[in-house]
Amino acid sequence: MAESILKIHTQNGDIPVGYPGLADKPIADKTLSVEGAFADSKVVGDRFKEVNAETDSLKEDLSNKITKFYASNQGETHITDSDNGKIQDMMLYGKSSQDGVPTPENPVEIKSVVNPTVKVCGENLYPGSDLIGLTKTYTTDFIPVILHKGKIYFSFDTSSDTSDGRYHINAKYFDINKELMGGNGNESIAGNNISHVSFEFDGTKAGINHETIDLKNVSYVKIMFGIYATTATKITYKNIMISATDSDFEPYKPIQTVTLPYTLNAIPVESGGNVTIDGQQYIADYVDVERGKLIRMVDSSKLDNTQSIVDKTEWLLAAPQEIDLTTEQITAFTALATYYPTTHISVTSEQLDGYTVFNYPISMANGWNYVKKQLNDNRDYIYDMDIQIAEAYVNSEYAVALTELEV
Repeated sequence: MAESILKIHTQNGDIPVGYPGLADKPIADKTLSVEGAFADSKVVGDRFKEVNAETDSLKEDLSNKITKFYASNQGETHITDSDNGKIQDMMLYGKSSQDGVPTPENPVEIKSVVNPTVKVCGENLYPGSDLIGLTKTYTTDFIPVILHKGKIYFSFDTSSDTSDGRYHINAKYFDINKELMGGNGNESIAGNNISHVSFEFDGTKAGINHETIDLKNVSYVKIMFGIYATTATKITYKNIMISATDSDFEPYKPIQTVTLPYTLNAIPVESGGNVTIDGQQYIADYVDVERGKLIRMVDSSKLDNTQSIVDKTEWLLAAPQEIDLTTEQITAFTALATYYPTTHISVTSEQLDGYTVFNYPISMANGWNYVKKQLNDNRDYIYDMDIQIAEAYVNSEYAVALTELEV
């Protein structure tokens, strides 16, 4: 009758909870209302009321449990401690500069952040730009290899300028000394409608003499993007991804982008700026994503290429002007998310790069380790507890109560 011992179900399987001999030799409790008898319904009910109260308290504690830590990003383009989650409190700032000293006779263009594009991507993306309208083969520099289950994984979006255009990918393999070991190639139809392509190379017949290469010995690759012999004269490769992580591969995700049809100007000042970029203070136009507003600080009608923009506070607006972002723009911004464990973010424009600050999620382990460091605490903690484990703990509390009641 050992099977009748109480158990609780956890993520690690069923765990027996009880006491030796429960099913074989019940023992009466002398503290009950009738000595030598077994628990009556009133006693059991009273004990369950007590347990329910304790359980409610536990559930309340769990509802207040910290589930996310957020860190602040101040203009960094490569975040190495991010977790999967939404970006919050994003601010996007403008910038302006001149390449030289202007005079009435020799004006110098004032460059600003024009039609900025915010781009967010994970570590699994190709470390370069989209290849738009290639007319000849493009070859990358050396790229460190990260294998996915012993293979090199490729994915991209592609299209050509004709319906029979074909993409052509050639991967060259190099050892730790950057000596050529061999390569693999792949080609197929691209067509003139954008399509998503993915495939893997495993080193089969990749050697210089067509022998199979163990990709574990490959340290670097160079990728050649080209057009196969067709009528196509141009081909595009976008959202290029080469492998993912050295453990679990994450399926393809499009690069996150948001573009704003605005110019963000800024006046470099010695003090009193609303943002500091590379040590220089600016009074800058900015976008407050949480409020859904574009805030104008600079009177663009006063910008004069014959004068230096530095400390031209007279070119500022008398009062900030607010412009509502569109619903589509707000939705796109609030959808931006970081990736675990690394996120790349950029703010490019037709002239100068913009500057962004925001809060982003980090892992529970990183968050608690930061707190521990501040407190000089070297103890180990359980960083998180999901609802299934929490419920198992609550169930175990009931099991203990039943054991004590000898039911």
